Amino acid sequence: MDLLRQARAQFATDLHLGEEAQAFVRVLGKLAPLEYCSRKRFAQIYEQLLAARASKNILEKKDEGVKDFSATLPEIGRLRVHLYHSQGRAQMAIRFLPEALPSEEALAWPPAMTRLCKARQGLILVTGATGSGKSTTLAAMLEAINARRACHIVTFEQPIEYLFGPGQALIHQCEVSVDVPSFAAGAQAALREDPDVIMLGELAERDAMQAALKLAESGHLVLASMHAASSIEAVEYFLQHFAAADQPLARHQLASVLRAVISQRLLVDSDGAHWLPVYEVLLRNDAVVNQIRTGEFEKILHTLELGRAAGMVTLEAALAEKVRAGRLDIDAALATANRPHALEKLLST
Repeated sequence: MDLLRQARAQFATDLHLGEEAQAFVRVLGKLAPLEYCSRKRFAQIYEQLLAARASKNILEKKDEGVKDFSATLPEIGRLRVHLYHSQGRAQMAIRFLPEALPSEEALAWPPAMTRLCKARQGLILVTGATGSGKSTTLAAMLEAINARRACHIVTFEQPIEYLFGPGQALIHQCEVSVDVPSFAAGAQAALREDPDVIMLGELAERDAMQAALKLAESGHLVLASMHAASSIEAVEYFLQHFAAADQPLARHQLASVLRAVISQRLLVDSDGAHWLPVYEVLLRNDAVVNQIRTGEFEKILHTLELGRAAGMVTLEAALAEKVRAGRLDIDAALATANRPHALEKLLST
């Protein structure tokens, strides 16, 4: 437990442990070594975490072991734990979860994201790399809905990271492999649970994507995360999971239900002491609908650039705003931009 306390004291986001190996912490995106972790010490920490699991993995086969779970420890707080192996030795990647959800003000959302929390139906995709804050954004959006609307929210997560407090909504959080066998199975079952809002922690397989489309088509608000570097890439990545023969229908369905794609980055600010989220926001309009239906994805970027008055934001425009405000170094912004030349042009005007 001392390694966990050391990591928490350093405000680490992650702790990496391995049998007979050096422990490492990640602080503001950078790895730093801690103490050596023996096989016995590793086993003790794992057993303590296992005993503190938030929920028992009743759907997982016993011979597979417990590989992903959340836990809560006194003085440490909530943790997300992943067990894996490297060269025959057990390893753990432990994520420290915030005790409280950050507010939309603290996350500095573009105004369009606040408006999206008032939507009653459709599909909202939150995209980005691992560790970019997708889960935090989704949870904060659900909390904003919880504060404003008397509705039934059902989430499917692996594992459950944030816990919601009292509000106007009835919230049921379901853990994949604990309460349901998969995201797709959870999404399919959700139709029988009288939901208003459904959150799918990750869309990575066609079955889950098809289920998300069906839920949105049936009049629900669906929020989901995906791994994609930009809003446009997210649309293409989503549709690539469908066979060529199914593409026309999939494009039509996605164009009909997609309300927004939020693509985000999580950077270290210019003072080197805080995280700084940056958001690209693609919103539904007639042009986006037609471009998705016809597969003219290369035109979506132009629509995104022209949609500023409606609340759309390109990644480069968001980065330029942070640089001008003195909150982000220009080198970090250029390294993050999908189109560095476009960012340079914005900063020169």
